Amino acid sequence: MSVLITLPLFYKPAYEFGEDTEVTGANVRALGQGLAERLDLIADILDKLQGAGWEGQVTLYDIMLSHPFLRTMDEARAQLNGLGIDPEQVNLDEIEDEDDEEEDLEFDEGEEMEGEPS
Repeated sequence: MSVLITLPLFYKPAYEFGEDTEVTGANVRALGQGLAERLDLIADILDKLQGAGWEGQVTLYDIMLSHPFLRTMDEARAQLNGLGIDPEQVNLDEIEDEDDEEEDLEFDEGEEMEGEPS
């Protein structure tokens, strides 16, 4: 198992503005200010995470981070708390590694069928 942290940078404009909202210059300026505040917060979180060994890569709208030694949500939450990051400020996901899947397959292939003679 491993844990991924996703930091959303921004969303599609229809989501940012609201699909039925009239777009005005004031709305665009407000979005710009909101984005600046959000990105500053994300930059602070990113600095702390990278300082603690998390490695990130940019995706379409997000930054996804993984840690080479943290394997569970509990470990990740404990580290976030230790760094002064509220776990609610990030998206945490626990995923099964390819190695875990391969081990499961090897075990399944080597198992004896029930009722099959040994």
